[in-house]
Amino acid sequence: MRRVPYNVIVGVAGVVSGLFTLANAFVTERVLGEPIGLPDPPLFAVIAAIAYGVTANVCFTDGWITELLSRRVWGDRVEVFGEVAFTLGTIFSVLLTLLPAAFLLSVGAFKIVFHSRLIADSIPNCALPPGAKVASFPKDLPGPILNNFGSHLATLAGIGEQFNASDVVTVDRPSRRLIFVRHLGPK
Repeated sequence: MRRVPYNVIVGVAGVVSGLFTLANAFVTERVLGEPIGLPDPPLFAVIAAIAYGVTANVCFTDGWITELLSRRVWGDRVEVFGEVAFTLGTIFSVLLTLLPAAFLLSVGAFKIVFHSRLIADSIPNCALPPGAKVASFPKDLPGPILNNFGSHLATLAGIGEQFNASDVVTVDRPSRRLIFVRHLGPK
């Protein structure tokens, strides 16, 4: 009779954990450009939730098996053991279920707080040298410079464009970015 309340309590903790993880991913994607905590593809989250639920119930089953073995050794005195083991096991399961969301929220908060100190865009713009102009990429670059980029030109994000800035890789974004292009005149 304890399995139903256990599953409800741990299930509610799982839903809360999942909602906080999704909220964290939504906020960090808006602020940082990367959804921290959202697996790619999202189907992995569903598979992980199912695997976690099965594992939690296996652990629950271990609890009542332990209670039955204890009853054989200690007899009727084990009645309190079952209630205490159920309570402590449920508390542990809830905390374990909430742990990933707490960790991801901490990582997201840390990255948001220190975001301006961690990105190159927070460096103030350098003053243009006398006579220099800001050039657009790639149309204002001379041919020899474009040739130096070679095959990397296709995998280079333009100024201000989204790119993979960390080890979280989005397939449709390049992994490198051009910061600025300046033109001082014919050389």
